[in-house]
Amino acid sequence: MYSGPILFLILLLAGSQAKGSTLQSEGTRSPSQETPPPRGTLTFAENFHVFLVYNNGSLNLDLGDPDSLPETPQSGLYSDNAPASGSFFDGSVREFRSVLALLFSRRQQLFHVGIGLSNMELGKPGPDLTKGRAKTNLHINSLSTEIAVLKKIPKFGYTKGTVILDTMIDGRIRTQYDTTADGATAIVDSQLKSGFKLAIGGEYHINITEGLSLGVNAGIQYGIMSFDNRKKTSSLYGLSYGLACLLRI
Repeated sequence: MYSGPILFLILLLAGSQAKGSTLQSEGTRSPSQETPPPRGTLTFAENFHVFLVYNNGSLNLDLGDPDSLPETPQSGLYSDNAPASGSFFDGSVREFRSVLALLFSRRQQLFHVGIGLSNMELGKPGPDLTKGRAKTNLHINSLSTEIAVLKKIPKFGYTKGTVILDTMIDGRIRTQYDTTADGATAIVDSQLKSGFKLAIGGEYHINITEGLSLGVNAGIQYGIMSFDNRKKTSSLYGLSYGLACLLRI
């Protein structure tokens, strides 16, 4: 039978030994057994992005023949006698696109899919596309869907390759041509019936803040359209380039 002071001393020594064993085991614990650190900044794969894009470019139009001309032009004004159809060039181009995109990763590759709206103006309010003494301007609203592959550049930004399909919703084309040598004109107005446009391009974005990136883009575009009073389909094609703003939410 232990006396009170001796029992107290034995209990104290046992407690010290247990504490020492615990500290030793914690000191030799492997990194894989440690509690993971709290999550920090969200990665691209955990974000929704909002893209705002403004493009210029050099797009051309090949217009199908109208069902009829309001006035027949004076002989010799147009070598092909087709003032409101054929190839039109050299007009101004403006395209505004807003897209909401979901980002995700597959096999360590980062992708995004997005949907949004696009507004395209060829010609007015800038210079119209021209063909000799004729000129034309086009306005199109579209529903845009896109898929992109992204590559991050640590601390700076990322590069992006994108395929965009625009489904045209509504639009109008107006062609004005001279009917006489002294400048009398006639106008052919056509409403859009349907159309699609495919764009393939690349972008480079620089991170400004955690939630904002600014970038530049360039690509090629090709589209097919049909109008309510033209016999054949029309097409647009050419290059586009511009600026992009990305907001992370």
